[in-house]
This record gives sequence, C-alpha cells and structure tokens, in this order.
Amino acid sequence: MDRSLLLVDDEPSILRALKRIFHRAGYKVSIANGPEEALEILKDKAFPVVLSDYRMPNKNGGELLIEIKEKYPSTLGLILSGYADLQSVIAALNSGAVYKFLEKPWEETQLLEEMDQAFEHWRQEYACHINDADTISASVTMNDQGVITGLGEGVDLFFKDKASTLVGLALESALPLLSANDVKSLALSGGVELELPDTKYDRVLHVCSRPATDQRWEVSLSFVKLGDVDKAEADLAPAKLSLMDNIEGKILTHSGFSLIYLDIRHFRHFNDCLGYQKSDHLLHHLYALFQANVSDEIEFSLMNGAAFVFFVPEKFTEQAALTFIRSLLSPFKQLINFDDRELMLTFSAGYSVYPEDGDSAEALIRSAQLAANYSKDRGLDIYPRYSPSMDKNRDDMVSLQSELCHALKRNEFSLFYQPKISLVTGEILGAEALIRWRHAEKGMISPDRFIPLAELTGLIEPIGEWVLSTAIAQCYAWQAEGLPPFIMSVNVSGRQLVENGLADKVKTIIEGSGLSSEFIELEVTETFLMQDIEHSIDVLKQIKALGVKIAIDDFGTGYSSLNYLTRLPVDTLKVDRSFVMELSERAEKANLVKNMIIMSHDLGMRVVAEGVETVEQLKQLQEMGCDEVQGFYFSRPVVADEFKALLKAKSWVYPTALS
Repeated sequence: MDRSLLLVDDEPSILRALKRIFHRAGYKVSIANGPEEALEILKDKAFPVVLSDYRMPNKNGGELLIEIKEKYPSTLGLILSGYADLQSVIAALNSGAVYKFLEKPWEETQLLEEMDQAFEHWRQEYACHINDADTISASVTMNDQGVITGLGEGVDLFFKDKASTLVGLALESALPLLSANDVKSLALSGGVELELPDTKYDRVLHVCSRPATDQRWEVSLSFVKLGDVDKAEADLAPAKLSLMDNIEGKILTHSGFSLIYLDIRHFRHFNDCLGYQKSDHLLHHLYALFQANVSDEIEFSLMNGAAFVFFVPEKFTEQAALTFIRSLLSPFKQLINFDDRELMLTFSAGYSVYPEDGDSAEALIRSAQLAANYSKDRGLDIYPRYSPSMDKNRDDMVSLQSELCHALKRNEFSLFYQPKISLVTGEILGAEALIRWRHAEKGMISPDRFIPLAELTGLIEPIGEWVLSTAIAQCYAWQAEGLPPFIMSVNVSGRQLVENGLADKVKTIIEGSGLSSEFIELEVTETFLMQDIEHSIDVLKQIKALGVKIAIDDFGTGYSSLNYLTRLPVDTLKVDRSFVMELSERAEKANLVKNMIIMSHDLGMRVVAEGVETVEQLKQLQEMGCDEVQGFYFSRPVVADEFKALLKAKSWVYPTALS
C-alpha cells in the first residue's frame, strides 16, 4: 500500500518534529509550509493522506482540505491543530473533506495509531479491490498527472466491484502495488515497463505505458503467476522499493555525492523476444554482473523497469563520471551469454550531483534519468550530467510525441532517395529510401529526433510499413515508365525486427505492389541484429525466403563475429561512414575496411561504403575492391522527381576519378 503522507503547517519546527515521527514509522513524508505550497506539491504527486494544521495565513486547514477533496477525490484529509472553534470543527467534518480532527499537543503513540487507521480507511474506501486470479489483464488511460481518464478492456474483471469508480482516481490509488513515483515514471519517460511483485498471491504485476495523444498515456496492466525461480528472484524486490528512502538517508549524512542512472536501451525488444519472465531473469543476471564489478562503497539498486541507479559517495567531475561509467560497462563490450544465447546490450547513462542537481531523492533520480534520456539521442559513450536545459528538451519531446501521432494522417512524411553507385560502371545500382518529416509549423524535423520517439511509442511500426509501401510503389512506377531497374533499399527498425509477423507484412506489401521481390532490399542495423542473434536469424530467413535481399547497415559499429556473419542470410554489407571518414587519416581504419571487404567477398556478399564525400575516399575504396558507394560525393538524398532525373541520365555520375 502507498504510505505517502503530506504534512502541512506554517510552523517549521512542528513540521520537522512530525516528519521525524512519521519517517521512523515507515511513512514516506513530504512537507508543505502552507496551503499554497501544498496545492503545488499535489499537482505533481498524489497522496493517500494529507495531515494539515488548521490556523494558517490566507487559508485555514478546513478550506484547504475542501479544495483538495474537490481536486483529488481519493485523498483523505485530517486536521491536527491546537486552535479551532467548535463551529469550525463541525463545518469541516460535515463537508466530507475532513476524515478526523486531531488535537495538539499530540501523544506520539496515539498519533501513529490514528494515522494507521486513516491509511487503512483509505485503503478500504478508495483502493480498488483487485481480482486475485493468477493471470488477468486490463487497460486504462491516464493523464500526465497519473489520474485515470478512460477505461479499456478488462477493467470490470480486473478491478471487480470498484471498476465504476476508477475515472478521476490516481492510478496508484486504484492499484496500491504502484507508488506515486512508479506512476510518475510511466509518464515521465514517454513509455515505460514496470514489474512489481504481488507476494500475497505469488504473482507479478506487469505495467506498460505507451504515449497516446494530448498528454495521455495508455497503460496496460497484467498479472502473471510466479514460478519457483521467480519467487526466489522476487526477494530482491524490496531493494527497489527502499531505494528512495535509502537516498533520502544519504542526504542527511553526506555533504555531496553522485547518482548514476543506467538504462538498458531498447529493453522492450528483449521482452518481446525472450518473454517477461526470462527478461526479468536477465535483469537479475545483470545485477550480479554489476555487483561483481563495483567496490563496496558503491551502492546500487535495480529500479522498476530496466534501469539501475548507483550511489557514489563523491561529487563527480565530468571526467571522473566518464571513467566510472566506462568501467561499469566494460563487461558489455562483448556479447554476454544468457539462456543459451549470446546477447548484445547497450546502455544510456547520465548522472546528477547532490546538492546542486536536486535536494531530494526523487529530484536527484529524476535529474539523472533526464540526463540518461538526453544521452540516448547522442550516440554511445555519451554520459552527460543533468542540466536545467534538459527539462525544456523533455517538454519539447513530449510535445513532439503528440504531433508525431498525427503526422501520418496529415501526410507530413515524405521519402527522399540517395543513389548507390557501382564502382565498376558508374551506374545507379540501388537507392536507399530515407524518411523526412516536414512539420506544418516547425518545418523539417531531423530523423535523429523523431525516429527514436517513434521507436519508443510504437509508432515506428505503422511508419515503417508506410515507408516500405511507398518506396516499393515508387520503384514499380519508375520501372513501368521504362527507367533502368535498380534495387530499392528500406531500413527496418529494431522494433520491427522483433515484432511477430514482420515477414507476413512484407509479403503482403510486395504482393499488393506488383514489384518483383528481387528489386527489394531491407537494411537492418547491426546493433539491433545482434541483440538476440537467434531470433534475428529466424526472422531474416523468413524474409529471405520471399526473395528479398538483406543488408547489414552500419557494419563495424556493433559486435558481429565472423561465426554469426556466416550464419546470417545476408547479401550486402554496408561499411559505416565513421570508417570511411578516416580512411586517409588512419592506416588502421584503412586496413580494417580492406579486411571487411575481403571477408565479405569470401562470404559471397557485396560491399557498399556509406558516407563517401571525397575523391580520395573514392580512389581508396576502388583499390580495395569495394562494389558500391553512397554519399554526398555523388548525391545528397533527393526527392522523387530529382532521383528520376538521375535515373534518366544513367551513368552521368560516372566518377572521373575511376576513368
């Protein structure tokens, strides 16, 4: 049960005394120095119980609790005061906003008994009765304050007799297994998965949020029965629940420290591939790896979802933080063995420093999480410290999420095409279809900004299908006009790769287009490919059976081994632009690219080099035996009409450097 308590009083000494009493008794205590501050706090966090003084400036306790009751119907109000006339007491109690009126000075034991009774009353009156079945699911919609705004399938069975009272209720009030911080994280990150043990019935609650529109989140709820192994692992759950209290204690005893927030990238892909139970086992496997890799003074905990928080008893400089995080992640430079598989994991990380970046556990974790989220869009090995500008970035991204939902319907997406040129004939042998978003008000929005959002929200699936359908239809139209045939390449996201039925969707699109599958190529990023190699091999074989070609994109940036490369049904290997950029500057990069090309040819694969911008790069790649190149030296990505002109010119792009 949520034991969050808000204390309201205009006398600081009384607040301090009450906070000590309730904190020792196990309550999660927040304080407000008056009615105005209390109302501000309640905007950001829900509380089962508010205990308020009566006589305060501008607004008395009775008036405050009446306003709270109107805005937050599931919150229980109590008054603790040494002053109040009888009529005021009667008016407050009759309003229904005040559960009990307690007197100052208080007796500690009696005060705690009264508070225990208040929370029990709240649980019986407001906390919904949950079905005790082993496996059951439902869905609701909530706003950014965590208040339920709509009901989906299964709520009548899931919540039994209380389902009709859900709308307007805080989610943690409807589902006491969730804390207010859990609910806040469901909205803060734009889409999160949590797992919480329900030890009373030996089951686990899975909660998954997904951004909808207009600051709303769709939240799916499901209980799954625990097996024997799961029960043993569920014993670690109290560490998650005590994290906030533990950090609050550090604030009282340390003048400065750092928190590291470490988030597993694309963890929902592992949920999809491995299932929830094995994914949970994976988290505990990682917990053991971290435990073996940190010193005794470093404390850490597995957060709800797929994130870890580390307490470091020093105020990090930027370099010290980078060194620590790199050391922490050193075991993951290679594939890890798990459940008879080899998996590749990548992480986002950020950090906050006390007291500069927050004065409470919640604020410090939130700051570190924002820093980790900020790092996601800036590549691997970027681990920033929180800065206030990240708050604005988060707000911009939340706004962008809502607008992304409408972009398809408003026809704001378009495709650009970048040619792939033969290093033998100079002809266009292929093209990569690249999505662009022209926002009605904000203009062109970079794919680096909206593609991660689409991945996060699940919108990548309909967007990906639109890209594939549009690109294939355009390729067929050009062929029908008598233009030279070529291979149309379309990127497949990691999320699409792990979704069931990808091959069937590709087959349906091809059959409806009229284009032969031999002219279609799907590009899969190496990083996603290696996350669950066995699953990737199965999916790619299904697609390959359709006659579609497969390319590994950004090769060299992940952890592919020769052993797996020989098993993958791949036709083309694309050398990442980061290698091409340094061909003439670093001999080791040139040797590496040369060996990639030789290895690929030995395996029967063609090689495309990305990011070619200079004649020098072009000459080196030809000397190495590279088959095709793609980059600004020949053409930037262009709209359909401009690409059509390139096709008509045929070999007009034949490079003079090769003649």
